[in-house]
Amino acid sequence: MIISGSNDNFGANSIERFADVSKLNSTHEDAKGWLDGCPSPVNFWLKDKAVKSDAYQQVSDNKADTYGMDAVTAFYHSGHGLNSGGRVGVPMGAIYNGQTWVYSDQMSFGDAELRYLFWSICSALATPLQSWWLPNKGGLRMMFGYSTTTWDMMGYGKYFWKYVNQGKSFARAFQDASYLLGKVQKPVVLASAATQAEARAMLANERTFSKVPSVKGWYEWQTGSTAQGIVQAGGQKAVTDIRIVPRHDKEKFKGAAKAVSIDDEGSLSLFFGTKGENRKEFPLAQAKAAARRAISDYRLDEGIELVEGDTSTTTTQGGTLLGSGRMDEPTVIETRVQFRQAHSGIPSIGEGHGVINVDVDNDGSIVAIHDSTRKIIDEKPSKNKAHVERSHHKHVREDRTGYDFSTGKMTRQEDIEIDFGHGLKKNYRIRTEL
Repeated sequence: MIISGSNDNFGANSIERFADVSKLNSTHEDAKGWLDGCPSPVNFWLKDKAVKSDAYQQVSDNKADTYGMDAVTAFYHSGHGLNSGGRVGVPMGAIYNGQTWVYSDQMSFGDAELRYLFWSICSALATPLQSWWLPNKGGLRMMFGYSTTTWDMMGYGKYFWKYVNQGKSFARAFQDASYLLGKVQKPVVLASAATQAEARAMLANERTFSKVPSVKGWYEWQTGSTAQGIVQAGGQKAVTDIRIVPRHDKEKFKGAAKAVSIDDEGSLSLFFGTKGENRKEFPLAQAKAAARRAISDYRLDEGIELVEGDTSTTTTQGGTLLGSGRMDEPTVIETRVQFRQAHSGIPSIGEGHGVINVDVDNDGSIVAIHDSTRKIIDEKPSKNKAHVERSHHKHVREDRTGYDFSTGKMTRQEDIEIDFGHGLKKNYRIRTEL
């Protein structure tokens, strides 16, 4: 469907029904969430059978100056994907010239309109330099994707805009949106610029779409790690439900940070900003201590029970294929320390509710705080007597029981990876109230 016309701003392709691989469930909702957040009308949104390989190749990637991946400033693709030896493969919704897939080494973009490319697929940025140096004909500014298996969930695009609208850079917003869905994936954001310094500055600061073409001289990319130190729920004598309400007042935090926001569910975000210049990793013990001090200083621990949760890091790495080529080693630039809200010793599950995340840079400074804890005002025995056997599914990624602080229910959460064949995989989440 063509939504507006040749305004060269935004476009998306999403596929749930593929020409020759198994279907997905949430890619249309994912793309819609991204399109809904775009700041101006979009060129197009094509789905399923309307998505063919020619839209990603020179022949038709700016067809009629209206649609195709190089027809717009920012393009979003949601569907399946894989990376085989640095060659990224993307299955299509229909056949074109005998092709039901399109591959990175067949693509050519950045010589027309494209400046920002979003891959909401698995493994598109597992090998950023190897996969995407040659397809970029010079104009691309930033690319967004993952180096691992992603979720078949609808929130990627929507949550990206949630964090952009809180004053965060594109790179940070994309990473935070990814972690909100689940941490068994690695978000990657790449910047293309004339120099390493320019690329790093783009990752740190870019937060509005620019039509100005970049100069391809250096790629720098930031990668979020999967979480470490997973908390397991403690035992309990009886299953209870809890009644919860929001606990934060924006006025209380007015002026406390560079950007302060409270979303519709009552979650608090404080963004302080960072220079991000120190490349010597800050010791984890000190990062945890700094996070605890910040939580105490802002009184975020008052009236609630917190237990230590997971930790994760953001690394930066860069390289070029110009001249003799060069590839830098990855270095940690930031550490995320998480605390989980608990009730009677039983911690929260999930990433969207009942957690406090504190981001600490290599100087030990607090970069951002996100607090989705709730005030508990009552508890009662649960009426749900369901008994759930532990799964022996061979693709189980994580199996956790605890409180869902969006509902107040004791819940078992199982994250699994499904193999679709053809090298394609996706993560799924199963939740059962106890």
